[in-house]
Amino acid sequence: MGKRRERRRDNDQFVKEKMAFDIMLQRKMKLYCRAYLVDAHILPDDSSKASVSKDTEWQRLHDINRTWIYSTISPSLLPSIVRPDDSALDAWKRVEKNFHNKTFCILHLKSQFNEISLSNFPNVKSYCNELEHIATTLTNHGTTIFDSLLTLQVLLGLTSDNRTFRSLAQHLKPTPSFDSLRSMLELEEHTNNKDKSPS
Repeated sequence: MGKRRERRRDNDQFVKEKMAFDIMLQRKMKLYCRAYLVDAHILPDDSSKASVSKDTEWQRLHDINRTWIYSTISPSLLPSIVRPDDSALDAWKRVEKNFHNKTFCILHLKSQFNEISLSNFPNVKSYCNELEHIATTLTNHGTTIFDSLLTLQVLLGLTSDNRTFRSLAQHLKPTPSFDSLRSMLELEEHTNNKDKSPS
């Protein structure tokens, strides 16, 4: 009984997501067709074959700009940006609201910073680079991430494969700087990879 209910819930979720995707696709398709002047070729309505007026040309320019906005935005943000038949300026203002809300941006970055884990990266270098990038972005938004906090977050995000390294690094006095810890981790990773590879 429980599995059937779970399957039904999964199916309902799939149907909702599929409907949302279809609506989004229809809106984007209409936008592309108008922007690239091909709507007269694929829409059955003869009214779209009217000559290009100043209003139609202006709408086309809006559609080109909206197309650019929609195609460059993250897919996760797209549903909050797309509106049927709005102007490029309105779409842009919605994008700005997502990125220029300083408090929201800082909260989002802090959340990323606190949840980052080496398991999501191919190697130590990319993991540390991403942590450093988030810390720099936070600093640029007025929230300073001190080196000691960066060092601590590097250790917290290590996987169980690095348990021994983490334990030893936590007891070093003084606590190593972020750059020192990164070098130590990269050397550890190199040594481990070398030990695993066949001779």
